Amino acid sequence: MDVILENDVARAEIVPSQGARVRSLTDLRTDRELLYRRPVEHWDARDYLATLDGGWDQMFPNDDPWLDFPVHGVHWAADFEIDSISTHAAALMCIFSHPAVTVEHRYELLRAPRCGLRLTTSVRADAEVQPFLWSTHPMLAVGAGWRIDVGAVPLEADSADPGRVAPGPLAAPARDTVLVVPAGGQGWQEVLYAPATGTASVVSPDGRAGTRIAWDALFFRHLWLVTLSGFESVDLALVLEPCTTRPYRLDEAITAGTAMALRPGDERTFWSEVESLDGGSR
Repeated sequence: MDVILENDVARAEIVPSQGARVRSLTDLRTDRELLYRRPVEHWDARDYLATLDGGWDQMFPNDDPWLDFPVHGVHWAADFEIDSISTHAAALMCIFSHPAVTVEHRYELLRAPRCGLRLTTSVRADAEVQPFLWSTHPMLAVGAGWRIDVGAVPLEADSADPGRVAPGPLAAPARDTVLVVPAGGQGWQEVLYAPATGTASVVSPDGRAGTRIAWDALFFRHLWLVTLSGFESVDLALVLEPCTTRPYRLDEAITAGTAMALRPGDERTFWSEVESLDGGSR
């Protein structure tokens, strides 16, 4: 059973059987869908990329395949149970055997006049959890020319997927280039890294539509900016992705000493939000 949360300004659809993924988040004031959506005919829990249909999911304990974990890890395909639900909030839980953690997500619509959804996650280690990555992964609906604002922080392009620029640290005009959403159909993904300030946003050229991501910067200390333009099955989407580690590949994070690990009984609680800026409300 899908979970539907709704108030006067926002509506959220959550799919417990698909990793408690937020399938849809709609600003009811403007009838705008904030999340990228590409509904697929058959959802396949064995293959993330083949079944990718957008929304807002969680990446744990890895991104690229690592050890015996597949692309995007195990969270995205897990079956969560509904613990509690009301018109504006819901709590979902799942016990994982590998890695051995219990995860609880609490979703709550932001109070009007704000329009969006807050996710608070609690993770308890039921046994030792080896170094891992966790990211919150909202795929945002955007259009060509939308401008991205991450604040006055340094940006660096990934060595394998730099997109429109050369790999490495970016200065103007390369920085200005990547902070504008391109046209679709380019045939690449562009992966950039930034320090996590706790907020980032993207706004349409006329300023009438926009989406802001906010997060717990003590847990998510890094931000990935991933632009997909004709990459795999995604024509145009933007991922503003708070993450626990900077490097794209987990083995690099382990080598750098930036990957998180948990001892039995350790608990972590952290939060993230997706919020509409439609109408110029900042």
